[in-house]
Amino acid sequence: MDLKCLQDHMKGKKLLVNGTSYAIDVEGYLRDVKDADSPKLLSMTKCWVAVGAVKPAPKGKDPDATLPSIEPMVMAAEERKLSKPSPEPVKEEVAAEVVVEEEWPDPKETMAMDYLQQMADAYEVSYDGRMTKKTLVKRIREAMYE
Repeated sequence: MDLKCLQDHMKGKKLLVNGTSYAIDVEGYLRDVKDADSPKLLSMTKCWVAVGAVKPAPKGKDPDATLPSIEPMVMAAEERKLSKPSPEPVKEEVAAEVVVEEEWPDPKETMAMDYLQQMADAYEVSYDGRMTKKTLVKRIREAMYE
């Protein structure tokens, strides 16, 4: 299965999912994802969408001509979100682990809270929903540079 990363900063990076290393190409595609690994990535709906098999363009051809459009899949996902109210998200421990094989940038209060929480998870920093960005940034820095 091929997946499309919706996060521009992840293009060209590597991921470790359930012990398998994957490279995200410069267009944001993750190719030939194992069936056991794809549900873990697709559970992060703000990061990944499934696409049909993406084949490289033959030499001399327009590369965009062979890439499938992800628009219908993204639009369908948005319609599902709008059509029914979703219950309060439940945090659950997942046995599978996704690791980005690159250093995190220094945390800043200008970063989005969910990104800071991802950093906190990566450095095993505990936090709760009432914690301020300032406190979370301080704790992440302490964990990064201990």
